Amino acid sequence: WDVEDYPIPKDFEPRLIFKNIKSALSKMGFGGSFVGIEAYGEDEIPEALDEELIEDGMIMYNPKGSVNLMIEDITNIECNYSDKPHNLMVISKKIPEDNESMRVLSALRSRGRNVLLVQPDDEAASEKLFLTPESISDCTRYLNGEKPIDEIVDYTSSCTSWETDTDYYTDTEEESNVLLVQPHDDVASEKLFHTSSSVSDYTRLLDGGKPMDQSVSSQEKITFSDDLVDEYRKAKIYFLPGGDKNARFYRMIHDILLWEIDTLPLRYSTESNVIVISNNIPSDIDFIECLKCSASRGYNNLLVQPNEAAPEKPETSE
Repeated sequence: WDVEDYPIPKDFEPRLIFKNIKSALSKMGFGGSFVGIEAYGEDEIPEALDEELIEDGMIMYNPKGSVNLMIEDITNIECNYSDKPHNLMVISKKIPEDNESMRVLSALRSRGRNVLLVQPDDEAASEKLFLTPESISDCTRYLNGEKPIDEIVDYTSSCTSWETDTDYYTDTEEESNVLLVQPHDDVASEKLFHTSSSVSDYTRLLDGGKPMDQSVSSQEKITFSDDLVDEYRKAKIYFLPGGDKNARFYRMIHDILLWEIDTLPLRYSTESNVIVISNNIPSDIDFIECLKCSASRGYNNLLVQPNEAAPEKPETSE
């Protein structure tokens, strides 16, 4: 929940905010056993209000919370609860306007999550948000713009950013990923099915990512020829344009976390490793926090960071 976009209603009890969000989710068919809410704002709030939000409304407030922090927290939560089906509600004006944020949310949807966006139609609806369950459910949509069907009970839990996170699951429900097999040309199409690699080399998730076993390079602009890019792809190295340095860092963080959702060590018997090749990572707090969370989930994190150029070979005379 971005409290800068949708402020806490004046003189409104936090417990009623929590109650109305949970009721709205239930009304839309997402009535789970647990609802957790993460709120993000630019400034610190009074300690008394912070305690009230936590104790009465079960709302965790995160100061200095940017869009990037919200998306990073969302993907971290998805990693921690990846074995449990749940729902995600996002209450923010900025995230639907941010291409990278929407890419990540679309990637989560392709991995079986119910992703909901709360988007009031006008200022009047924004001012009334949270006052009743209907004020929330009436302006909630899926990523494709469709409205969730009312009065259908879904016994998974929810987490809101404003986020809704789930803690209840059944053993019979499994996550699913949608994969597209798309050979690049007629020659590749004719060779499809000849070997296992002839299928896997052209298989992508809906967000364009390669499932598992991949090396990803993010850069501002891809300057290599198509032939050279294809050679790298054959070596399972994929170049992704990521904008400026800051944008590339966040794209790398998001892709690492999305990859972890697909490859959690709990699901596989072999070790999983994350190798990051970049300058200035130790000075980036968000990236270091991402790697710490990754390590806590059992991944081996390796940082490759040449600090100096290789020394020139001394000239020799015969």
